[in-house]
Amino acid sequence: MSACIVLVRHGETEWNRERRNQGRFDSPLTERGIAQAHAIGRLLAVLPNAAAARIVASPLGRARRTAEIICEHLDPAPELGLDDRLRELSTGSWDGLTYSEIAMGAPWIFDGDGRSEWCFRSPDGERYEGFAARVGDWLSEPVDASLTIVVTHGMVSRVLRGLYARLPRDAALILPVPQDKVFRLSNGAIEEIPVRARAGRAPTKRFMPQRVKAGHGDYPVRIGPSRPLTASLIPAFGTAAAVFGRLARRRREFGAGRRSGADKSARS
Repeated sequence: MSACIVLVRHGETEWNRERRNQGRFDSPLTERGIAQAHAIGRLLAVLPNAAAARIVASPLGRARRTAEIICEHLDPAPELGLDDRLRELSTGSWDGLTYSEIAMGAPWIFDGDGRSEWCFRSPDGERYEGFAARVGDWLSEPVDASLTIVVTHGMVSRVLRGLYARLPRDAALILPVPQDKVFRLSNGAIEEIPVRARAGRAPTKRFMPQRVKAGHGDYPVRIGPSRPLTASLIPAFGTAAAVFGRLARRRREFGAGRRSGADKSARS
């Protein structure tokens, strides 16, 4: 395992937009997905140790293409490695179906804990134990690199972060998998980093590890950042200015009303 891992989910695909389960199958990146990959590349290019970064991806086309775009922004461009252990979970005969089609064949599948466990309950797909074992095998492999960029898939991201933070299974399977954020895994903590649509400085605000109760104990997980500091201050200032402006107008209107009332009383 590297001293620092940056975990990236592939950009948006056509099947993501169609709400279609991709699994071992593939679909091309959308224009938005391509833009997301470029934005991630710009972000990673200014991270510490970016020049010495190692990059590895799932061999599935959507992850490989995202990684290729990221490499375009790194200087020097690293050689892209592919690792079959990072491929997405396969749900067997459910791969390629929309979630509505899956529910039609198995009406119970998304009920209760099926909201997070459904993908391990297909009649002929991978099971959690085998899937977690292959992801864990990649995670535990010693690597001589200070920074490893990993481009993979939603379920791989959930389970990999869960194994890294030693979260119980039910907590890991409900972790978010955004395509406009990346996750930095370092020193036993996980930090979420938002990706800007345009080039700019990487967010530098640091967050102290928080204790998050997840069923079998407390686990250190970094929370945030939600937005860069400057971006969060500007809307707040604008909102405050608007509030004070409205208060000032109301005071003036109230004062004018009192004067008008006094004038009417004097004339009556």
